[in-house]
Amino acid sequence: MPANPVEERSYRRPSPPSVEELLKAYIIDHGFGPGDRLPTEATFCEKLGVSRNAIREAMRSLQSLGILEIRHGYGAYLSDVSLPRLDEGLTFWGKLLRRDGDDHVLRRIAEARSLIESSLVAEVCGRLTEADFTQLRECVAEIEAATAEGERAFEADRRFHQILYGPLDNWILSGFLRTLWDSTRTMLDKNPAADLANTPDDHRAIVDALEAGDPEAATKAMRTHFGPMRQGEYQD
Repeated sequence: MPANPVEERSYRRPSPPSVEELLKAYIIDHGFGPGDRLPTEATFCEKLGVSRNAIREAMRSLQSLGILEIRHGYGAYLSDVSLPRLDEGLTFWGKLLRRDGDDHVLRRIAEARSLIESSLVAEVCGRLTEADFTQLRECVAEIEAATAEGERAFEADRRFHQILYGPLDNWILSGFLRTLWDSTRTMLDKNPAADLANTPDDHRAIVDALEAGDPEAATKAMRTHFGPMRQGEYQD
């Protein structure tokens, strides 16, 4: 052995970046944002110097990661921030672990949402605008109308929670909460409708507390909102 051995290192030539990595680099370098339409396959072929099949395979891979959304007939778009692998995993375990009607994973998701959102709702107190409150009230009205028909206003509920935390301007939180919401929606779709009587009242109580500038009341209202689902009663 040499008296002063050199540090071990690889003398192999580095592998070239994959087409998937090239696509991600192109998107970053050209300043695309969530929701933006991306260049055509032909443009990517020309810019990256690879075949159309390679571009398509890379785009499918990025779609599975939640980075791209491919709309047939319209092209590819950069997705909103989300965590689809987590969503898929939660949905899988929710189906696998469901025993005798006990949605263990759904209740755990509700618990996580309750802990997170009951904290965040206090953070937005005093930061929502009149326009925000108008939109929140519109969502409550949609939820109330759907509840009166024995239905769930999933999209109104989703907008409600998105608007609520908009002032925080935190894309990581937004993506994580969107993922938990999507998992909740998927699991609730598999279950028969339960008692929805308090759903619009819960949402309205949250808005009332925020308009009154009362973070403690807003926190309490948010915990009340998630209480039934944490007990397995499936409110959204």
